[in-house]
Amino acid sequence: MNPPDESPASSDSTNNSAGARPATSPPAATAPGTAAAGAWGGGLNAIKQAYAGIMANPAPAGIYIGVAFVIGILFSFGHTNRMGYDTAAGGLGLVTLLFVRALILYSFSVADKKPLTVSQFFAVDVKQFIYLILAYIAVFIALLIAAIPILIPWIWVIPWLAFTGYALVDKDLTPFAAMGESRRLASNHKGKFWGIMGWMVLIGIAGAIVGIIPYVSYLIQPVIYVLEFTTLAILYRYLQSQPAQPSQPSQPKVAAA
Repeated sequence: MNPPDESPASSDSTNNSAGARPATSPPAATAPGTAAAGAWGGGLNAIKQAYAGIMANPAPAGIYIGVAFVIGILFSFGHTNRMGYDTAAGGLGLVTLLFVRALILYSFSVADKKPLTVSQFFAVDVKQFIYLILAYIAVFIALLIAAIPILIPWIWVIPWLAFTGYALVDKDLTPFAAMGESRRLASNHKGKFWGIMGWMVLIGIAGAIVGIIPYVSYLIQPVIYVLEFTTLAILYRYLQSQPAQPSQPSQPKVAAA
């Protein structure tokens, strides 16, 4: 008598008994409030995660906001109305430029849910700081070129270049290499970037309404900057987790018989 043939079912049961994972096993659970791998929870959800991360470690953000608030008041001192607002905005821009590397480091700590001490926040890297300045100058020039009519629209260029600073600090790249990495990450995810920026515009409008109160706007604007930095860092980490899009080879045409 010939031995009975093994059926697929018996093979599967043998593999399972040997420790192989069944194909029908349930997916691993994800932490509350986080998106599963391959899924983006939306701009508002990212902003909520950024806010929670800031509240978990507010000291570095508070230092930047406090310095920006004081500088805003000092720059506006002696001016009235629009002139006072413009000079204060210039002071805020200067502070943000000086803090740009620290803000990116802090944003990564929020996105990665890792603590960042005040000493780490103020860590100095002269080469990266110079590269960041050069990178943002290059980004500004690229946006000016894109503004020329009939060239590449800003709706594409801004997302392409939005993660230049993050890539530069994260991977210690040169300015142009960081711009290329930013474009690579964002090329197929421009809608996610604009989803965040749409919510940030609404938050900015609400802040402008509250900012009618004297000197309050000098406090609100740096708060919005911190929220924007950290939210974009969350999107940057998400984009890094996505598999690279392979180029599709062209299929050879088959001649009809």
